[in-house]
This record gives sequence, C-alpha cells and structure tokens, in this order.
Amino acid sequence: MVLLSPHKSPYPGRSFFIPDVITHQRDPFPYEADIRSIVSLPPEYCYMAHQFIDEIKRAIETSLPASSAIVGKIIQAIHNQSTSAKDIAAIIEHDPPLTAKLLKVSNSAYYGSSSTITSLQRAVVVLGLDTLRELVTTISVINSLSAADDNSDIDRIGFWYHSVGTAKACQMITEITRIERSDVAYVVGLLHDIGKILLTLSFPEQYVKVIKLAEIKQTRIILAERRLLNTDHTMIGKILCNMWGLPEDISTAILYHHDPMEVPRGSQKLARIVELGDYMCRKAKIGNPGDDATPQPSRATLALLGPSDEKVKENFMKVFRALYESKQEIEEFFGTLDSDKNQAEKADAQA
Repeated sequence: MVLLSPHKSPYPGRSFFIPDVITHQRDPFPYEADIRSIVSLPPEYCYMAHQFIDEIKRAIETSLPASSAIVGKIIQAIHNQSTSAKDIAAIIEHDPPLTAKLLKVSNSAYYGSSSTITSLQRAVVVLGLDTLRELVTTISVINSLSAADDNSDIDRIGFWYHSVGTAKACQMITEITRIERSDVAYVVGLLHDIGKILLTLSFPEQYVKVIKLAEIKQTRIILAERRLLNTDHTMIGKILCNMWGLPEDISTAILYHHDPMEVPRGSQKLARIVELGDYMCRKAKIGNPGDDATPQPSRATLALLGPSDEKVKENFMKVFRALYESKQEIEEFFGTLDSDKNQAEKADAQA
C-alpha cells in the first residue's frame, strides 16, 4: 500500500495547488455540490441513526484503553506554557511503554545524537523541549488509540499519516505567521480527525460503509458520516476531548475545523489554521484522509497568511514547500514505530 506519493517536484505548474480563491478572487461554497450529491440514497445505506448515536456514546465511555487516560494529562501539561521538561517527564514516567517508545524514536536515525539517549532528561537536552513536546504528544495519542489486532479494510495508518501531516502544516503556518502558539496548533492538527480513528476502532463495519459512500458519491467523508451515522468525526472528536479534559479552544477548533465561521464564541483562528493545514496536507498527498474531495479554504482562512494576496501566496508557498519536504521525516517517524511494533509481535510469537 502506497501511503505517500513518490518524492517528485510538486512545482511543475508553479501555482497548480494554490487555491482558486487566490488566483480567481472568489469565495467558494465547498459543500454545495456535496449536499446535492447525497440527497437521495438507497435504503440499504441507512443505519438506525438514533440507536447508533447511543452506541457511539457507550463506546467512547467503555472501549478506550486505560493508557488513553494519560493523553489528556500530557496535552493539558503541554498546553500550559509554564510546564517544564521535568513536569512532562513526571507524567510520562508513569507509562513505561510510552517512555520506551519515546526513547526509541529519540535514538532513531532522524533524531539520533552522537551518544545514546537513555533518559527523558537526556532527551530534553539533545532534542530540545519543543521537539520533545511534539514527540510526546504524537506518540502518546497514536499509542493510546492504535488497534492491537487490525484486520479491517480501513486504512488507519493512512489516517495517522494524514493527522501528523496536518499537525506539521498547522505548526509551520503558525511559525511563519506568529498568529498562534505553534505547539497548540500542532496538537489541534494532530487531533483534528481523532473522531475518525475512534469510529474506525469502535464501528469498523459501519465506517467501511461510510468510506464507500464517500467514494461512490465523490463527496466529503464528513457528509457521508452525517448521512449514515447521524453524527460525524468532529462531534466525536469534541466528545473525546471533553473526556480527556482538554482546553475548550482545542475542542472547539476540532469541532468546527470544517466550518470555522460557525464557531459560536471566541476566536475562529485555531479552526481556520486547521482548515488550512488540512487543505495543504491533502494537496501534499500525505496519508489518507478517507476521501478525495478537497474543498478550498475561504478567503478569511487564507487571510491568516498575510495582509495582501502577494503575502498570502508567498507564505502559502513557504509552508507548502516545507510540508512537502517533511514527508521523509514523517515516513522515518512511522518507520520507527512500525519496527517497534514488529519487534513486539515477534516477541509475543516466541513467548
């Protein structure tokens, strides 16, 4: 399975991936065609929605592994600007498997230092606090919501690739524009599709139908979710964030990242950052978001990149180039995690 496109120059047409909203000066309405495409569906696609939403709530309450509880504590700590490396280490030390994976990634070819990293404190010195926060967040989330026995037809690895790619894009957007904390933007980007992961783990058969419907109708997967499940991954993501006790700005951005202008109160900024990061990640073909539809971001979202069209184009290109070049880093990261999983499987087989 090819999760990422071959490494070739994405710039032969120079502006082929720049949204039409920049080049054509228009505001698109991304869901109009999608809505028309699913107004009429055969009865066999209709699941008993009111029963399913109850099942989802029960699944969220009962099916999450015990290890997921630490994720909320980690993200809360990282969200707090006063949190030190010692504070993060104190939380992680209560989860030996997480600590082991973190040290393994820290010693990988991409992050490896001249000397072996054997402790969290040493990892901070070698990697720096910002990189450590990024790794801790990513590994803890993936580790807590990965299926031990994945025999379904769903490309969960592709979902994870897309989530990490979007997190990278959101981080890069904020590093260039300084419009939001880059560590917070990274967390929101990483978690923006966490509802998809949870739905695939809890209801794989139903979610296969969602993916097939999106493919048949060539529509957004979020609309297929709403049609078949009477909910969607953004709502599930918000429920999970609330269970983990995450700050409201994070859960709100996840809930509204497809519709930033619908944010009822507070700033739309984080939701718009995720909307733009998701768009760039899809255009860079990092991972598998579950559908092939890529609505263009609105002018209000693109305006985050600069005060003029020229500045928007300039920063868009900067972020996209950096994101495209980060594919190797993402591949190596997941390669390290995969090797760790393979070693664990071999050990279980020999036991």
